[in-house]
Amino acid sequence: MKKILFYACVAAIGFLSSCSQGEQLDPSVPVNQDYGIFYDITANTTRMSANFRKINAQGIPLRFGDGDVLFNNKQPEFTGQLPYMYLEQVDGLVPVTFTFIRYEDMTFVNSASISDVSPITIPDTLTSVSEYFSTIYWVGDPVGADEYVEAHLEYKGGTYTTNTSTQGARFINLNLNTSNVTAGQTVTLYITRVKKLALQDSQSTAGGQINVSYGTYKSVSVTAD
Repeated sequence: MKKILFYACVAAIGFLSSCSQGEQLDPSVPVNQDYGIFYDITANTTRMSANFRKINAQGIPLRFGDGDVLFNNKQPEFTGQLPYMYLEQVDGLVPVTFTFIRYEDMTFVNSASISDVSPITIPDTLTSVSEYFSTIYWVGDPVGADEYVEAHLEYKGGTYTTNTSTQGARFINLNLNTSNVTAGQTVTLYITRVKKLALQDSQSTAGGQINVSYGTYKSVSVTAD
């Protein structure tokens, strides 16, 4: 099963050994909450993720005790890897509620759903890309505020990723001159829209975010033109 967007996670460095125990922190020390939801439209799955850091987004990664971090009232898997240490996947395109229980009297609840990000799809008429340069016009709204659109290619021998955050853009360019994509190959093209949302419930100045993503993919051929 394809896992769009999380190709970035595959390259994450293991941080289990450097992860601090969050429950040992004094309650006055704020914790940054970083959540992700990826709606894989093609596979009809929802990927949920979370990471926590001491003080702010640049702080030390934190691990909390069993039951302290819940995705839709269920405990996710702790992977010990960044960018997201907590991961879970479910079938269907479901709303997600993240519950972070810092202490008995300190609980943070944040939610998001597929309605928080505009749909985006690859045109049915798009069946190929050039081994040199291609412009892809997606089906869906242009790039909006606090979001970007990413294109990713997986092919034999490597990957290629690019994105655009230009507000109002309706297309994305693929410049494959420096890749080893060659004519005659069949590659997998992913298109993903990522929307950054503010937290509904956070601790003082620690900040945080929810990245809600809507993505799809298809196989296309590579041409020499």
